[in-house]
Amino acid sequence: MVKAVFSTAHTLLLFIHNSNMADNDTFVTRKDRPYIMGLSIIAVILFHLVNFTNAYRGTSISIFLNGYLGVDAFFVLSTFGLCFSFEKNDILTFYKHRIKRLFPLYVIFLLAVYFIFHPGPSLLHIIIYQCSGLSVIRSLYTDVEWYTPSIICVYLLFPLLYYGGRAIQHRSIWWQLLAVNLIAVLGHAIAPYVSFGYNFVGRFPIIMSGVIIYFLYKNKRNQDALIYTTALLLETIALDLSFFLSMLVLLLLFIFKYIKPRPLYKYISYIGKYSFELYLAQTISTYYYMQVSPIQNNYLMVLSAILLTIPIFFIFVAIYKYSSRLFK
Repeated sequence: MVKAVFSTAHTLLLFIHNSNMADNDTFVTRKDRPYIMGLSIIAVILFHLVNFTNAYRGTSISIFLNGYLGVDAFFVLSTFGLCFSFEKNDILTFYKHRIKRLFPLYVIFLLAVYFIFHPGPSLLHIIIYQCSGLSVIRSLYTDVEWYTPSIICVYLLFPLLYYGGRAIQHRSIWWQLLAVNLIAVLGHAIAPYVSFGYNFVGRFPIIMSGVIIYFLYKNKRNQDALIYTTALLLETIALDLSFFLSMLVLLLLFIFKYIKPRPLYKYISYIGKYSFELYLAQTISTYYYMQVSPIQNNYLMVLSAILLTIPIFFIFVAIYKYSSRLFK
């Protein structure tokens, strides 16, 4: 293991030393962001469909079980992008944009889930806990979905994340790594007492890294940003291999702008632009095929779920566009 860590470290540090990163380089360009988010949501959907239907058992499609890494990409892109919005707007406008983007469609989604599938908690319970982010606490989990409440928690905590990142923006990357590790340790320390869902707590380093990388790029410390990400990756290799792929995703985002060609760029970017709508649509179709559908064949179930997701997706996109005009 030690030999593997040093070998990986040597290779990555050579790459950083030989890289010619211009001061005006950025982590992820505004143009690339929808495409990356499109790829990420496709990976998440395949993970859900293959995993929840057990279609991977004894088959070669078990590779899709790593599709959860799309969530890691979403979290780091979200906090990185939120920094721009937070600096551009006052705090009321910042939260107004977040509410308008998320809640009108999300409440409709929760109503649909409740009246179609009748999950255990009451409708009021579901709406309050999901829309406040409280359902990331295991004892308050509503068995609907965990990602949106986690994003809401990120929104609520974001001023703390932003000002924390700004306070250490001129420190060495080792101080910044220490800060991220302390956040991770603190999260795991309080998790047993408040029963935070591991899907949320386990991603604290990824969530905070988006903010730290933003300030490193803002201060034209581009190579430091790459060294910071590389150091996180090496740390996971040495201490906890279960996070290796998550940190590798963070590193791959740095080199994405150099990757060509990009197949189906227009269509995948469209999917990325409305990734939240697609995620909610897929959640409903997965609910249906897990709880209601009489189909037993796993492959047919996955194919049917994809086909059902498509019309729901376009309905949700239409609802979002209408609500955006309504709440201007």
